[in-house]
Amino acid sequence: MNKRLYYILCWGLILASPHIQSQNIFPFEDKQGQWGYRDMNGKVQIAPRFQRAGYFRQGLALVQNQDNYGVINRQGQAVIAIKHASIKIMSTEPLVCLVFSKTSVGYKHGVIGDNNKTYLPIQYDYILPLYHKAKKGPLRVTKNGKQALYTLQGKALTGFAYDLIEIQHKRDLPIPAKKGALYGYINQEGKQLIPFRYSEASSFYKNKAKVKLKGKPYDMDVSGQLRPPTVDNEMIYTMVDEPAIPRGGIRGLYKSIVKTLKYPELAKEKKIEGRVIIEFVIEKDGSLTNLRLIKRIGGGCDEEAMRAVKSVPKWQPAKHRGLPVRTKRRIPVMFKLH
Repeated sequence: MNKRLYYILCWGLILASPHIQSQNIFPFEDKQGQWGYRDMNGKVQIAPRFQRAGYFRQGLALVQNQDNYGVINRQGQAVIAIKHASIKIMSTEPLVCLVFSKTSVGYKHGVIGDNNKTYLPIQYDYILPLYHKAKKGPLRVTKNGKQALYTLQGKALTGFAYDLIEIQHKRDLPIPAKKGALYGYINQEGKQLIPFRYSEASSFYKNKAKVKLKGKPYDMDVSGQLRPPTVDNEMIYTMVDEPAIPRGGIRGLYKSIVKTLKYPELAKEKKIEGRVIIEFVIEKDGSLTNLRLIKRIGGGCDEEAMRAVKSVPKWQPAKHRGLPVRTKRRIPVMFKLH
């Protein structure tokens, strides 16, 4: 297959994809460095006037001007004013966005919708989805050091009665929350499920949580029943009391990598530079396992980065409830020609 035919076929597959067909108009940069939108025939649909412009998704696109962000529709109208330091689109039907903006008392968070409709005024210290990376479901709202749960549309599910509500990875499990010095568990509607009487409490994993009552550690099931504590030898902990530390600290880790690292000849010839990102598990004995490449740059750099990271000394493992546990970590390895 000749190169021209190959490119024609690839371009045809791209244009045939549902994602591209749903776009209709695409961002482009003019000679002055301004961004606008044009259709597949090259006809300008929205004149260049943005510092940056994102792709349209369900009729909406994120744009930037003078380091401020907003949201436009296909007619180029700002449905969320271009005046916010950051925007996260949570829902498109209806449009609901988390915004971070400068106010008279500093930068604050709020929730706004189509045509700048206010769901939560821009006056809160932090607003985050209760469930990690979720774009639907309750929000954890922080104000003056206290936290509460709200719906996306700004309805209060709880008052600001909590010192902490833990962000969760999975739904339909009790959520650890803290009032004063004590922890208990609530659901996503804010209803108390397990009384506030524990000095420590973790999120649930495989229907089991770690708690401490009157100085003694226990395992807890989702009904609140307590059992003698155990450590899950297979579990990779995301929240620990003491994080894993490389021998000699981060500085020592990179000294060890730099000492071992060799710039691949192929990468030198092709002038390949960049950052390789490697993820690995730190075992209970501090050894590194399950290494995998998260970001590649090619030219032999990926394999060399893996070799260098494999050669580093054992880490000091993470600890939870006084016992060593498995954790996961990512580190970048830089390749730069002098």
